[in-house]
Amino acid sequence: MTTKLALNWDNLTGEKAHGGQQRFSCYSIMHYLASDLGLFIITVAYAVGGAYLFIYLEQYLELQKCQLASLEENIEVTELSETMYNYVISSADNITEIYQEIVDYLENFTSDIYDRKSTYGYVGQDCETVSGWIFPSALLFTISVITAIGFGQVTPVSW
Repeated sequence: MTTKLALNWDNLTGEKAHGGQQRFSCYSIMHYLASDLGLFIITVAYAVGGAYLFIYLEQYLELQKCQLASLEENIEVTELSETMYNYVISSADNITEIYQEIVDYLENFTSDIYDRKSTYGYVGQDCETVSGWIFPSALLFTISVITAIGFGQVTPVSW
């Protein structure tokens, strides 16, 4: 039979407390610290792993959307320049008609820019180098998801 020594703050000799019960054992202190430290380490690992998971899942879709919007913009700019050139060449004598057509095309182009911004989040950036899913932002998003969802051990009881 092994006896565990109690840490008695009044008497630091490690004697057993009254009645054979241990007052404050080193094992219980280490167990408590290890469980809190373990929970902290698990939470940090969970957040870091979740951040990398969000980067892996979302960055590819963001890149696809950015490239699609960039392609649409390049096509529209080419069509706009060709159309303007054709109007200037074909109807050089009617300046009012040319002016009105150019204004209409530019209004359509600006509305398309707004549509690309709202649909794809594209504002003319380089798709290969610019990403919203970098590690700090993904970690912040993961922590906000963890705090919003929690670990599932807390439920309302006053329903």
